[in-house]
Amino acid sequence: MVIAIIGASGFIGNRIFHSLSIKNTFNLIGTFYKHKTSSEFIHLDVTSIEQIKQFLIRYRPSLIFWLAGSKDLNECENDIKYAYRINTQPIIDFYQIKKRINLDSRLVFFSTDYVFDGVKGNYKDNDVGNPKTNYGIANKLAEDAIRHGSNNDLIIRTSAAMGRGGQFFDWLTKSLVDDKEVKMFNDIFFSPTPIQLLSEATEYLINHRRSGIIHICGGLRLSRFEFAKILLGINKTFSATIVPISASNASNPFQNDLSLIKSNICEKFQTKDFENYIREELLS
Repeated sequence: MVIAIIGASGFIGNRIFHSLSIKNTFNLIGTFYKHKTSSEFIHLDVTSIEQIKQFLIRYRPSLIFWLAGSKDLNECENDIKYAYRINTQPIIDFYQIKKRINLDSRLVFFSTDYVFDGVKGNYKDNDVGNPKTNYGIANKLAEDAIRHGSNNDLIIRTSAAMGRGGQFFDWLTKSLVDDKEVKMFNDIFFSPTPIQLLSEATEYLINHRRSGIIHICGGLRLSRFEFAKILLGINKTFSATIVPISASNASNPFQNDLSLIKSNICEKFQTKDFENYIREELLS
């Protein structure tokens, strides 16, 4: 079975790739664009329809985990064409090519909580998206293309993956050691997602055909201030004081409340509660 991880050089893709490679039971292919974080990875520019075509013809993967694209909120917000070109158009191209070369493969697309408007929070997997950012709009359009392209493919919506190697997680843990005060928003809510939970999900999804939309997240609605307090309580070497601040007094790209309610399927592969996932990332 050939499994392709498109975007394996990113934080989530890299952890999933290495988690699956330990099993040593799959023909695993990972791709990168700018940063080749493993000698095994193959270069692929998903904005090139010709490169996507050649990749699919050569490897003909049975299962594709699609994690490529830009998650840079500011860059997407500055240019909707950029957001569409890198986060939407490649999915449209994929389905055109798949049909043309008669490829029988399942797609698992990793989407985002930003497909919602961030007003009410606690979004369910059957709630209709209403994005307010270019990043969210581009991902919502990609979701639409998937639903029109196949009834057998899966969309995973997740929120702020957390673990060692993640940009926000590493910055926060370093700040809690080095700084006297760490300012965190107490009115921006999300559902931080342990990276190990996403890895467990991919292993489950390899063996179980799922379609439609599912939410994979840590299951807690937390402010960024509350999340930092959890980290402070777990690791006793952290000495900083966490100072709550309001997002209304700062310029930021965040939506007010993008918290998700995790789908029931998570119970089938989740091995720990939220705090123990985070503890493992902090203390291992």
